[in-house]
Amino acid sequence: MYVVIDKSTSAVVYKGTLFMNEGEYLDIDTGELFSDNSGWRMGETDIRVSDSIYIRLIITNIDASDILLFDIYGVAGESDIEMLMDICNTKFEFPPDLSGLERRDIRCINKKFMVYCLLMIIREICKLNDLEWLKRILDFEINVDFPFQEIEQITDVGWMPIDNALTEFVWDYEYTDRTDLFNYTFCVYYSIRLNRKELINFLEENYSSGRHAQIFFDIALFYSRESLFKKYFFKVELNAENIRKVTIMAYASSNVDAIKFLLNNSDKFVGELDEHALIMAIKLKEYELVQEIINKHPNTASVYCLNESVRIEDIRIIKLLIEAGMDLKSNEFKGVNISIERNDIDMLRLFLENGASVELAAQHAIKRLCSIKNCEIAKRLLELSRVDKNSIEVETSKSEERAGTQLKFNKTMLCLIEVCQSYDPFRLDDNVECDEFLNHMNLYEKVIAIVNSKKKDITDVFPSYHTYVSFKDLKSITSRNYYVKLVEIIEYIVDNYLQNTLKHIEYNELGNSGCGDVEILNDRHYDIVKSDLANQNFEMLKLLIEYGMDINSYDSLILRTAYKAGDIGWINYFISKGAKFSKESDGLEEACKSDKVVVLEHWIRNGGVVPKNPEYPCINMACSLGNFDMVKLLVESGVDISDPERNGVRISCRLGLWRILDYLILAVTVK
Repeated sequence: MYVVIDKSTSAVVYKGTLFMNEGEYLDIDTGELFSDNSGWRMGETDIRVSDSIYIRLIITNIDASDILLFDIYGVAGESDIEMLMDICNTKFEFPPDLSGLERRDIRCINKKFMVYCLLMIIREICKLNDLEWLKRILDFEINVDFPFQEIEQITDVGWMPIDNALTEFVWDYEYTDRTDLFNYTFCVYYSIRLNRKELINFLEENYSSGRHAQIFFDIALFYSRESLFKKYFFKVELNAENIRKVTIMAYASSNVDAIKFLLNNSDKFVGELDEHALIMAIKLKEYELVQEIINKHPNTASVYCLNESVRIEDIRIIKLLIEAGMDLKSNEFKGVNISIERNDIDMLRLFLENGASVELAAQHAIKRLCSIKNCEIAKRLLELSRVDKNSIEVETSKSEERAGTQLKFNKTMLCLIEVCQSYDPFRLDDNVECDEFLNHMNLYEKVIAIVNSKKKDITDVFPSYHTYVSFKDLKSITSRNYYVKLVEIIEYIVDNYLQNTLKHIEYNELGNSGCGDVEILNDRHYDIVKSDLANQNFEMLKLLIEYGMDINSYDSLILRTAYKAGDIGWINYFISKGAKFSKESDGLEEACKSDKVVVLEHWIRNGGVVPKNPEYPCINMACSLGNFDMVKLLVESGVDISDPERNGVRISCRLGLWRILDYLILAVTVK
């Protein structure tokens, strides 16, 4: 139902109905449409016919339009198409004597409902592959100003866009502001989408203008219909935008033939290929195609293309792009940092030799080279334990093996405990550095207590070490694998009665010759793995230093790392290149973490001064690793041992380190 209102007189001059039985009217008091105080007020859905004449749609006041939108979503078949066409064609009626009307051909549905109906009609016609209905809908004049972008606001019964792919096309191909050729555009769209050859042929033969050809070309590209877009390639203007559309389609679908098609016809258009063509060829490692694109369209080569070739690790393409004149000094070039992250020294050397600046090495990349995570060591240890026994043996005399005194497990167990408790496979940078064991020292002491008590099953010993994680609530399969390996070590110690001679884990470094002819993981394996990882990183740092990197950047981080790794050779190398600490106490923590007294002695000889009250609990750490020589040197160097929380006595007692305990008690007494 609708009423025609004369604004000048605030009166209803006509009342009509549509889609209702003849003579039926809604029981509505039209007098209430007006206010005594202000007269007639225009509503949001009112339709202007002239300066004074408006149509008010009574049906919209009960939200019937939305109900109808949902009801027609499931239309199917010719009868439903006919119904929707009738709805679209129905217009308002006006009394013949009503003068001053600017137009009388006003349809009774709003533009949103109109577009919805038309889309349903066109889609169903193409599903049915009905050429006669296609002709009828193409002849239907919509006369509605409806920007294509508003299609996404038309939803189905689930409040979802009626066609996500259609919305994507409208936005990707910049049809958002289009209001013309509505029916034709979407007839082409659904005909190509559903591969209706008869409909496609009709549309091609009967609509041949440049505008029609462009629509065909765009939709053929959107659906990667190669034969169609190649046909229309020669019917549209070969401007930069159309060339870009082809390359983006080829890139999205990895269509090498489309790029080759452009190259073979490059004489027919002006300008360069879009860089997406080269990026796609790089991603697919199509060396010859990359070479041809660079030769014919050298301006397509960009730093982004070079970054992509680095990402896929194709050295031939990398060299090809470098030869093409890529600017390796550009701040956008990521190759230096990617090489560092991968520990690829050959690739890093290639970039530096060809002009890349060490200044491109980001702070996080340098810090990564100065970082060895516990989880990295644990992963290598797990790999070692899976290989043949003979490949992990280290030469040791039979007498040493039988004595069982050369096996140390402290660092290995501490590493596995830390990874079991804290390993995060999704945020690798958040995992702690090697030798950072103090967070779980209490748990380590409990493990040693279990070992000393000769218990073989530790699975139920610590059910609530943390409220959020315990040995019975491990974060991942990887963590559980580390836990299994930890249990194996503990069982080995118990089975071989090593817990009865735990004083042997207090050692003098000169007597520590190897891990013996044993298959069980121990600290010798830990040291080997840690050394291998450190050497990889130090070789990368050496190369960067040779090309001018500041060796003392980030608070002498490189020298600190060398001391922590415990490699005198690397320490001396970095010092020879000018590495130094800014304060005399800098580096003490790292020297202690090396677990090598010779490294601490080297640090002292090179100007290091052990403070009386160091911030780092160096005595406790040396005790936890059973390093008697390190404890002795620290005490002799003046470290304060009066604080019972930091003097190592408690830890030595808990771990059964009787030799260290006797020494510390005597030292405390003397002090």
